[in-house]
Amino acid sequence: MAPLRVEHLRLQAGGQCLLADLSLTFPAGSCWAILGRNGAGKTSLLRALSGLHVATHGQVWLAERPIAQWPARERAQRLGLLPQHPDMARDVRVLEYLALGDFLRSPMPAARAELLLQQFELTKLIERQLHQLSGGERQRLALATLAAQAPAVMLLDEPLNHLDLPHQLRTLHWLQQRAGLGDLVLLTLHDVNWARRYCSHALLLDGAGGWAAGTVSEMLTPEHLSQLLGHPLHVAQGDEGWLIPAAT
Repeated sequence: MAPLRVEHLRLQAGGQCLLADLSLTFPAGSCWAILGRNGAGKTSLLRALSGLHVATHGQVWLAERPIAQWPARERAQRLGLLPQHPDMARDVRVLEYLALGDFLRSPMPAARAELLLQQFELTKLIERQLHQLSGGERQRLALATLAAQAPAVMLLDEPLNHLDLPHQLRTLHWLQQRAGLGDLVLLTLHDVNWARRYCSHALLLDGAGGWAAGTVSEMLTPEHLSQLLGHPLHVAQGDEGWLIPAAT
């Protein structure tokens, strides 16, 4: 049973078709990069997959059940969404916010809280209020809260926002690990090289209704990405095979 699939999904914004007739199964244990230019519909797609946005046409199935039929609490046990701009109350402390993710076992066990605080390097910030955190610290807290929720399907909209390079790498490695343990991970990215290194699959959105999906080796080629992003890319010399923009 696939944890998530869509049938004939259509998304529109302001009368413009962003995505047309998307039919796709997302298998357990896969990590998907959703790529496209600004305004291509990446955020709208994640919101539709999470049940927060009703598609113009089509159906989203969570564990072979229409997502709209899931009660909110049961849906949250299976699916978690990290929005691009998490809603964080200014006067809440770090530990209080983290506990929101573990709502099924409230209050959160102290040992579990300590483990998550260590994993996302938040231990020294435990007594701070959210308005006292930097952008990167707030993002790590949002990621830790999603980890506390522990859903089998994780949807992440720009999870690398505000993170410095070491924390970007740790976040990508963590998501890759979650997929390796059987979870389904879908994340929006702008760095195609991170997608090639850490994801197993890619979904490309052109913002005009068109889409393409497959493994990263099939999708993230210079030809596909140059057309998608509107700028020529080529493979740099060396073992890693990094994609870099061509000089203009």
